[in-house]
Amino acid sequence: MIPKKEGEWMPVKLRLRLLLDAQFNHNNKLIGKAIMTYGKKHGILAPEQYGSRKDRSAIEHTINKRLTIDITRQAKIDAIYMVNDATSCYGRIILMITYLTMHHYGISEPATSSIGTLCDMEHRVRTTYGISEESHGGTEWNLKPHGIGQGNGCAPAGISSLMLNVMNDKGCGTKL
Repeated sequence: MIPKKEGEWMPVKLRLRLLLDAQFNHNNKLIGKAIMTYGKKHGILAPEQYGSRKDRSAIEHTINKRLTIDITRQAKIDAIYMVNDATSCYGRIILMITYLTMHHYGISEPATSSIGTLCDMEHRVRTTYGISEESHGGTEWNLKPHGIGQGNGCAPAGISSLMLNVMNDKGCGTKL
């Protein structure tokens, strides 16, 4: 766990971080890059997705948000604006959805099977005093866990875009 803000060491103020093996995470980053490249090439990335995109910036996102709020206010349009920061969301992503999303974005079978590695991870705690001797997980899980882990190189790529597209298809978006 790392502090969200400097000097905040209360457990509720700490951010959980999963440290993956460097080679495994490098492979995940390559998969994430391939997902974004495929999505951009085939036009299937949601226009609202700003994260992990070279041609989108946080400033542009903020301007679009401000303009949307201003237009709805000036045109007296009924609207609800919701900001959602999904806490620990990468730890809650269902692995089968990750697997299917990777296939949707053109990732090969051998590469998508690497997601299964996450089910068999052995978890230890690392502190400034060292790595714990005791662990949990690995082959001892009764039920396999879900989640791709905060800090996983392929985490943001494609999954949020697919969700945004589904929401737009269901009419949960803004049309001005």
